[in-house]
Amino acid sequence: MGECSIVCGGLLAGAEDDEVQKLRRYGRAVGVLYQVVDDLLDAKTQSEEDEEKTKKKGKSYVAVYGVDKAMEVAKKLRTKTKKELDGFEK
Repeated sequence: MGECSIVCGGLLAGAEDDEVQKLRRYGRAVGVLYQVVDDLLDAKTQSEEDEEKTKKKGKSYVAVYGVDKAMEVAKKLRTKTKKELDGFEK
């Protein structure tokens, strides 16, 4: 949903094809970054019992990769999002 909103905004503003592609990559990266950070926050606040349930389901970045690797993924995605916006006017 975020990717669509970002791309549509770019199209309405008259973005060129290469700019639309950058916005698309930005939107995807922001969406995944949001989920990783949300999973990290959930892991920080959930009880041990909730954590075990999440691990069994394997439905979070923290459950799959662990906190340290999820943090690394978040940092890389943050860098990627900033890079995709290079070249746009402020």
